[in-house]
Amino acid sequence: MILQSDISKILLLLEQLYNDPEFSKIDPKWPKLVSKLAILEVCGWIEESMDYIIRNCANRHLKMSVNQDYIEKTVIKLTHTFNYEKFRDMLIKTIGIIKVEELENSIDSRKFHIMKSVLGSLKVDRDKHAHKHLKETTSQIAAPSKTKDNFSKVYDGLEEIDNKLIQLKL
Repeated sequence: MILQSDISKILLLLEQLYNDPEFSKIDPKWPKLVSKLAILEVCGWIEESMDYIIRNCANRHLKMSVNQDYIEKTVIKLTHTFNYEKFRDMLIKTIGIIKVEELENSIDSRKFHIMKSVLGSLKVDRDKHAHKHLKETTSQIAAPSKTKDNFSKVYDGLEEIDNKLIQLKL
């Protein structure tokens, strides 16, 4: 199962800092920095969780180290993003397209579609803010509470996938 306790604690702390009026007095940019950090932390957690799901699925079924190494070096290590299509490609390379179709048909469609939508939104936000320093502009960054809500929706979807992979013996 995917662990959420560490990222949940971080998001709670960032939300508290964001809402602390004393914290905002330090510098008007601090709330934006905290918001940006929340997005980057959640997106890092998503990438790590997707890798975890693939790695654990492979390790449950692959007995030969050469095949486990293949998954690690050519599937996990070479995937540098967290949108659903890239994750799906990782699943296809690990369990095959027939099994991915079986998996997708077995999971809660509401959770699945919400997760995919939120992943798309987070990807846009992350890409927008990850490679730029914080400028003194009016550019909007989602508050940590919004990022925390998005995290929860992604967690629900990834947990559903991880559980189904185990249940379906995939």
